[in-house]
Amino acid sequence: MGTSLTLALPEEPQLLVPRDSTEQKNLRSRDLALKVTSSNPEEETCCICLEGHSTVQLPCSHRYHEECLDQWLQRRPTCPTCGQRYGDRTGNMPDGHMRWGWLNRSLSGHRCRTILLHFYFQTGSLGGRIYDGRSLHAFLPDDEQGRHLLALFQLAFRRRLMFSLSQSSTTGRLRPAFAIHLKTSMAGGPTRHGYPDPGYYASAVEELRSVGVHLDEALPIAMQLESSMVKRKRVSALLEDVVQCSCRAAIICTPQGFDGLVSFLALVYILVIPPRISCLHFLNLFCIFAFGMFCHFMSDDAGTIMNLLGVVYSVVRGFSKGPISDLCEEISALARRSVNQHSEAWCTLGSCDNLPSAAIQLWVDIPSVIESAPRRAARRPASEVLDPIRDQDWPLYSSCPSLQGRDDAADLFRALVKPLRPPLGDAIGRIMHEMLQNELRYSEDYVVFYHSFSSSCLLYEVQTALAACILNYPIDGPPVMRLRRQPYNNIRCLHNLLHIWESSLNDQTAEFQAVAISAFNSCFASGGLSQNMLQAWLLRGFPSKISASTMQRMLKDMLLAAGVCSGRIQGLDALVKSVIALGRKYGLHVPSWQVFQQPENPGHLLQIFVHLSVVDALSYGSKERGQLDNGGIPLSRWLLQRCPADGHSRLLTHPDVFLDMDRGLAHSFVFSAGPSYCRSQRGALLRELRDLLQPHIQDLRASRMSLGYELRTAEPAPDLESEGVIYSI
Repeated sequence: MGTSLTLALPEEPQLLVPRDSTEQKNLRSRDLALKVTSSNPEEETCCICLEGHSTVQLPCSHRYHEECLDQWLQRRPTCPTCGQRYGDRTGNMPDGHMRWGWLNRSLSGHRCRTILLHFYFQTGSLGGRIYDGRSLHAFLPDDEQGRHLLALFQLAFRRRLMFSLSQSSTTGRLRPAFAIHLKTSMAGGPTRHGYPDPGYYASAVEELRSVGVHLDEALPIAMQLESSMVKRKRVSALLEDVVQCSCRAAIICTPQGFDGLVSFLALVYILVIPPRISCLHFLNLFCIFAFGMFCHFMSDDAGTIMNLLGVVYSVVRGFSKGPISDLCEEISALARRSVNQHSEAWCTLGSCDNLPSAAIQLWVDIPSVIESAPRRAARRPASEVLDPIRDQDWPLYSSCPSLQGRDDAADLFRALVKPLRPPLGDAIGRIMHEMLQNELRYSEDYVVFYHSFSSSCLLYEVQTALAACILNYPIDGPPVMRLRRQPYNNIRCLHNLLHIWESSLNDQTAEFQAVAISAFNSCFASGGLSQNMLQAWLLRGFPSKISASTMQRMLKDMLLAAGVCSGRIQGLDALVKSVIALGRKYGLHVPSWQVFQQPENPGHLLQIFVHLSVVDALSYGSKERGQLDNGGIPLSRWLLQRCPADGHSRLLTHPDVFLDMDRGLAHSFVFSAGPSYCRSQRGALLRELRDLLQPHIQDLRASRMSLGYELRTAEPAPDLESEGVIYSI
C-alpha cells in the first residue's frame, strides 16, 4: 500500500476544491476578540449599535458588543471601524486537485530527494467563462524548508489562492495558471524558474504572507509531514537492522535448518530497497544471501568464494551501465511494485484521473483519446525569416524544453558553428533561432520531438504530394510521415505497439516503422552518443542503410497503395525513376546502387509538437532500439524526471492527428542545412511532384478507400462556444 499522509487540518484530510473551501466555519467574535472590563463603562460605546458597555476588543483595539460583532462578522470579516480583515482569505480559483510525491533525484544545489507537486484541473466554467483543463507540476526540495513550503502551498490551495485564470499565449483561451510563483524546473536557476535559488524560500513565504497564508497557520501541517517522514525512516532503519540480525543469527546458529528461508527473505529485501552501491546494507545482505545459500548446499570453501563474488557483482551492479545493470533494475522495479513500495510514493489527496499508472496508460484507447481531444488547438503561425541567433538571445529562450537543465547550450552551439563557413554557419544560426522560438511559443501546451528524416526525405515528400492530390492536404504543409491508415487499425493502444517491438526486440522492422518514428525531445539530445542531434544529424545527415532497390520498392508500394498507375503497372517503373530524378534535382538523399553509404548532403530535421491531450497516448520514453525505458510511460511524467532531456522516445504518427492541420493537435516544422532543400525550394519540389503524380491518379474515391480513408461529405464547422460544447483535455 502506498504511503498516505494525513494533514493536520480541521476534519478533512483531502485537498479537493471546492469541498475544502466551502466547509469553512463561520467567523465569530470569540475566535478573534478578547473580553475586557472597562474602567469607565460610560466612555465605551459600541459603534455598531451606538450603545455603551462594550464587552469585547478586537486585536486592532476597537471594542464592540459580542452579539453585535457576531452579526457583523457574518456579513463582512472586517473591523467595523478601521476595516482590518480577519479570518481566512479565500480566492476564486477553479475546482481542482492537488497531489504530491517523491522523486529519487536531487534538485540542482540540493542533496536531498525531490518533492513533486501535481495540480490537475478539468475543463469547466467559472463565472460564466469557459476555461480549458490543465495539468501542471512543480518541484520542492525534501528538506525542512521544502516541507514548510509544501504545507503553505496546501493551505493556499485549500483557500483557492494558488491559481487564477489567464489567457494562453498559444491558443488564446482561458486556462488555470500559477498565481503564486512555483519552481517548474529542476535546474537552470531563477531565470528558468528552477534551482538553485537561495532566496526562493524567503520570497515564497513573503508572497504567501501577502495573500493571507502565514507560516504559523501551516506549522501543524508541516509538523505532521515531518512526523510522518521521521516515522517512515525509523521503521525502515528498524527493518534493516532486524533483517540483518535475523539473517546472521540464523546462518550462524542453524547452518542447516533455516539457511534457505533466511536467504530467500534477504533476497526479497535486497530487491525491495533501492539497489545502489552507496547503500551498504545492499552489499551486506547480498553477501549474506550468497553465503547462506551456498553454505547450505556446498562446502564452506564454495560459500566463501561466492561471498567474494557477491561483492564483485555488487560493485559491477552499482557502476555498470550495461545489460546486467538494466536486468537488475527491471527485477528491482518488479519486486518493488509487487510489494506496493514504489520509488515515488504518491500520497492521495483526492481522486485524480490525470495521473494513470503505467499499466493503465498502456491500454488507453488511442482513437477515443483523439476523438475527445480539443477541436481547436493552437493554429500554425505564419512563417517568418529570423536572423542568426546571437549571444544576447539565449536568455530569452531559457524556459525552452531543449535548454532545461543545460547551462552549456550556448557554448555547445558556438563550438558547432565555429568550424563552418559563414553561409552554412549563418543558416545553422537561423535554424537554431527558429527552433527555439517555436519551442517558446508551443511549450506550454505541447511536447516537442526532433526527428531526423535525411534518408526518408523523398518518401515523406512523395506522401505529401499524394495527400495533396487525394485528401486536399495543403501543398505547402509539413511532410507527411505516414499516409496509409490501415496499419493503425491494429494499433489501438501503446501495448499493441510494444507487442510489435517484442516480436523482434528491435524497432528497425517494417511493421514497427509503418506506424511509428524514433525521436528525441531536445535538439541538444545525444541518446548516449558522443555528438548531439545538431552535430550528428543536421550537419551530416543520418547514415542510411537503404539501398537503391529498397528505395524503388518502397516508392512502388506507396504509389500502388494510393491507386497511382492503377491497371497500368508497366508505367510504374518509369514514374518511379522520374520521382527519383526529381529528388536528386533538389539535392535530396537518394541512394545509388551501393548497399551502404553516407548521405551526400547535410541532413534534414523535423521539429514536431504534439498536444498534451494526446501525447501520452501516442508516445513513450525508450532506449536506443525502441525498448520501453524505466518509467517511460506516461511520457509527460517521464520527461519531468530527465532534466536535461537526453534520451530517445518513440512517437505513433497517427494520420488523424498529423493530417488534420485545422485541428492543431500536431505541428511540424522542416529544417535543412542544405541550400537545395530550403523553404522556397521545398515548395517548388512539392508542386513538381504533384504535377507529376496527379495525371496517374484515375479514381480519387478508390484512392481514398485504398489508403483507408472513407469519403465523408463536408459539413460546416459548428460554433462550439455558442452551442456550449466543452472538449475535455
